[in-house]
Amino acid sequence: MVGSVVGCWHVRGGLAGPPLQRMTSRTEYFRENVYIAPSGLFGQAQLRFCLETVPLERIVFAVDYPFASNDGAVAFLDEADLPEQSKRMIAHENAELLLRL
Repeated sequence: MVGSVVGCWHVRGGLAGPPLQRMTSRTEYFRENVYIAPSGLFGQAQLRFCLETVPLERIVFAVDYPFASNDGAVAFLDEADLPEQSKRMIAHENAELLLRL
């Protein structure tokens, strides 16, 4: 996925049309253009890492079925040290906006 982000960085700069506002870094580009899903990793440390990597609005809930067990998926989000609104955003609202549901 990082390779795709780097590729997009170079490709988009060469497209015709109005000039793109230059991002200050690839990190900023990543934070503003990539969604992540902590699928199959139902630990609070992984959730904190996700929250430190991208804004809350860019995290979507997912599971890795059939490759990983879904045991603990619901408890993972229920037990997260987050406000209820943030849990709703991760559980479904962010995906609804991304997928235009």
